[in-house]
Formats: sequence, C-alpha cells, structure tokens
Amino acid sequence: MVITVAYTGMRWSEVIGLMPRYVHDDHIDISWKLYELGGRFYLGRPKDGSIRTADLPPFLAEMLAHHLHATTGRTCTCRNPDQPWCPGDKYVFLGPGQGHFRRSSYGERFFRPATDGWYPARGQRPKMPVLADVGSAFPGRPVPPWPAAAPGEAFTPPTRRGVLALRRAGATHVSLLVVARWIKEDYGDNARFLRDLAGQDYDPEICPWTGGSCPPRPLSP
Repeated sequence: MVITVAYTGMRWSEVIGLMPRYVHDDHIDISWKLYELGGRFYLGRPKDGSIRTADLPPFLAEMLAHHLHATTGRTCTCRNPDQPWCPGDKYVFLGPGQGHFRRSSYGERFFRPATDGWYPARGQRPKMPVLADVGSAFPGRPVPPWPAAAPGEAFTPPTRRGVLALRRAGATHVSLLVVARWIKEDYGDNARFLRDLAGQDYDPEICPWTGGSCPPRPLSP
C-alpha cells in the first residue's frame, strides 16, 4: 500500500478506497475515496473532484496483480445501509479482520514497526520489538510482541497473556526481525549481504548472515 502511494501520488483516503475493479494492467482509476468520520467510513469522490488515472510502472503492476491474486477476503466488514456510508464492498487494501485501515493508528500499528523494527511506546506501555516466527517462510511470520530485555537485567519471558498469544499464533521459535536494516543497502555490509543472498533458498535453521546454525529456543510455558 505504501509503495502504491509513493508511485501514484494517491491520497490516504484514495488508496484505502481503491477497489479491485479499478486496477488495470498498466494503470489504476482513482475514482473514489473512503473518509473516516465518527468511526465509520463514507464513500465519496476524490478531493476537489480530482478523478484521474495513474500510470503504473511494470514492477508495481506486477506486485498489485500478485497481491490481488494471492490475497483472499477482500470484502470489508462495513454494514451501513444508508448512503454515503460504505455498505461493504471489495477493496484492494484491507487491514486485519478485513476492516479498513485507520489513519489514526496506521503509523503506530504498521508503518513504524515495519520501518523501525519496534512498536512505539504509548502511555504506560513501553516500546517493544517486532517479533517473528522464523519457522515460517522468509522473512518470518509476525507474532504478538513482548517487552524487550534491558541490558544488564535478567530477562524472564512473559508467562501469561504474551506466551499464550504466541502459542495461539503457532510460534515455536521467536526471533527479532528488523526489516528496515535488511532492505537498506547502505547499512553496514547489507549491500554485499543482499547481493550474495539473491537466488538462494532460505533455510530458517541457518543464519543467512553468519552461515551458522540458529539454535532453537523453545518458548517458556
């Protein structure tokens, strides 16, 4: 979704209101927007009547085609019978549970964790690292977070809701995943690392950086 915004100039309300029928082989039609108001979303025309067409670079057209083909559950959970509220329709980008992304929480719940590798602090809740089950396909499947270890302090993994949530998510081994550092070529030796990694099969039991074995560390009960 972020890449689509970057290469098409779509506004926030336009990208969350993008429907599959407006995505074509080499362009998208920007004809509608979804605007959040009072916890609900209404369907309207783009700001200032700016209905337009945006060309898609080939790589993005391919990404969107794959996304539409691979992802199921495209109908949102809205059930509003009165216009102009969203009545429930198919959309290209939906959040967990098939709800619409909310501008107020997207940065905290999705964008900052993906770019920083950390969920930001909020109120009494400290910032927490993004965790992934590396037993799944590369680069791992995100699982619910738990507080980070503090240098010089003994760390005891959570024994209640945190671990239960991880187990319900199917995780058996957990690793810290910082996506931003993996894709940033000018960070350390990442250029060489990414170049050498290209074309290789990913083995979750082998560290792709050192080539050594990653010892399993089962979760505490």
